[in-house]
Amino acid sequence: MKYKMIVSDFDGTLGKVPHEIQEETVKTIKKYQQQGGIFVICSGRGPGNIQKIYSKHGLNGYLIGCQGSVILDTKNDKEIWSGHLDKESALKIIDEIKKTGFQAVVYYKGGIAYDIESDYVKFYLTTLKESGVKVDNLSKFVETTKAYKINAIVDPDKRDVIIKNFKKVLSNNVLVNSGSKHLVECVNVNCNKGQAVKSLAEYLNIDYKDIMTVGDSTNDIELVLGEWHGVAVGDAEPELKAVAKEITVPFENQPIKELIDKYCL
Repeated sequence: MKYKMIVSDFDGTLGKVPHEIQEETVKTIKKYQQQGGIFVICSGRGPGNIQKIYSKHGLNGYLIGCQGSVILDTKNDKEIWSGHLDKESALKIIDEIKKTGFQAVVYYKGGIAYDIESDYVKFYLTTLKESGVKVDNLSKFVETTKAYKINAIVDPDKRDVIIKNFKKVLSNNVLVNSGSKHLVECVNVNCNKGQAVKSLAEYLNIDYKDIMTVGDSTNDIELVLGEWHGVAVGDAEPELKAVAKEITVPFENQPIKELIDKYCL
């Protein structure tokens, strides 16, 4: 077994909406775990949502949620680490999203908070089964509640322009990227997926050389760009491919199964 721990993004890397993973991939992951490997889902989704994925497929172990802001041990229901946006940054993000005319959604410990009913919110609440609460004012909400991540729900043709602008106007405390064509995502710069891998590796006493990470989107750059073996799926975004140490098969060809078979079984 070349890699003792594999950390994988979910959507577009391991599975697809709502909680689907191909059966052959699930069997391969379980075989890897039975042989002592540690398999971790690392996603922009909330931790409760990732736990639903584990439960559906009979998996367990560690998870990284909200793009690196929360690390949980699902076997023992234990929070290993968590981080959040500072209040000033959270307020500034919400203000900048309002200026774009698009909707903001806040991820907090209990799920998502929103102030407008929309198809996006409906999708997360009904299709992804995310827990959520409607509030009158998101700015007031983040003044009293820790925000792990704040998303802007945007038109795909506006996404890259908004990301570029946010990187200019938001503080260095905020990391801005995207996990899909409809999202601009903002997290604490110290709570990205790569930092979460480091924290979990330290917790488990695993050397970076014994870790493989896999992703497909720009919010996986920190996940893939590390001292470990970072892999991009074959149909990943160009920015991710540019920093990956390896490019594997496209999502439809089950990249996680391909990589576990290649390196670990």
